[in-house]
Amino acid sequence: MYDRILVPTDGSDAATKAAVHGFGLAKYHTAAVDLLYVVDEPPPGTTDGAGGPGLFGEPGVTTYPERIDPVLEEMGSQAVDDLAGFADELDVEAATEVLSGRPEEAISRFADEQGVDLIVMGTRDRSGMERLLHRSTTDGVLRATTVPVLVVHADEDELGAENENEVGTEDEP
Repeated sequence: MYDRILVPTDGSDAATKAAVHGFGLAKYHTAAVDLLYVVDEPPPGTTDGAGGPGLFGEPGVTTYPERIDPVLEEMGSQAVDDLAGFADELDVEAATEVLSGRPEEAISRFADEQGVDLIVMGTRDRSGMERLLHRSTTDGVLRATTVPVLVVHADEDELGAENENEVGTEDEP
């Protein structure tokens, strides 16, 4: 049913919990896994300065670089390499990729272009105010792709204990 599974990560515990599920599915279906980190770029028109055009920076001066910031690229590489090491321990074939762009768009485009059968993503509880202030990449991907998406819900209170139990042991159910 699944030959290629995409596991996007931002390095968070929620993404790691989703990766554990993705690796389990990949092992069961003998599927390859793509581990993807996307360095987020502000949307076009974002300008220098915290307040937007004309407040603290010159109007029309964009803040995002022509290429991926090396520090953010290294963070992304570390995040996917850590997960790839765990996949290797489970005998799951995993490739890594770090891209730049709007995460929901880059994830959806990667899935379409690479022929991915399933996207496995984590999400966590957010308060009403957090939901208003911060967009959810998972919600964006759900809206942007036609590829099936498995959303793994991660409750902040249970993340640490569950990750230790799932990641470290193969023998326990």
